[in-house]
Amino acid sequence: MDKPETLGIRVPGHAKGATLVQRRASGQQPVGIETLIIRQPGEGRAIQGAKGRIVVKVAGEETNGDVTLLEFANANVGAQSWTPAHLHRQETEIFYVLEGELSVQVGAQIVRASTGTTVVIPPGVMHANRSSGSEPVKFLAIFTPAGIEGFFQERGELLDAAPDGQVEPQRLAALNAKYGIEAGALPPAASDEQ
Repeated sequence: MDKPETLGIRVPGHAKGATLVQRRASGQQPVGIETLIIRQPGEGRAIQGAKGRIVVKVAGEETNGDVTLLEFANANVGAQSWTPAHLHRQETEIFYVLEGELSVQVGAQIVRASTGTTVVIPPGVMHANRSSGSEPVKFLAIFTPAGIEGFFQERGELLDAAPDGQVEPQRLAALNAKYGIEAGALPPAASDEQ
């Protein structure tokens, strides 16, 4: 990963080494970033995903486990490009659409998120998403607490090693379990026009 520019700005009240959850539980200030991070356009660690390109803009190790920021550029357009329905046991996931349109399904509801829209999904909520406009979608995904970037890195490695691009279900299930991701199902969507 490109080393971000740091200006040596210290964050007061910071409890170095403890995770966000640990600091919240102990009543300490939930800020784990010690220095300013600046990552310019095009910078970050690129990961080839199953449905497009992922760039790790801010990794968990840079924030002492507080937050991960990923940029997704999804080349797949249309109804066939849904991510499998899943939930994150620990992480809150926040989508912010930069370009195009992202459909997010939670329960039977589908929200069409256009440029500038933010969608916040709490831990434990089953969801799926896809590019839904006529153009590819580009969006940021923020996860707190951090660490999910390891899932995408390892999944990319599994995809690269699979001769046909298909990962064995038991290997993917083990990876999901390692990162607290639970696969599931969503009810049929009531509408794709929300």
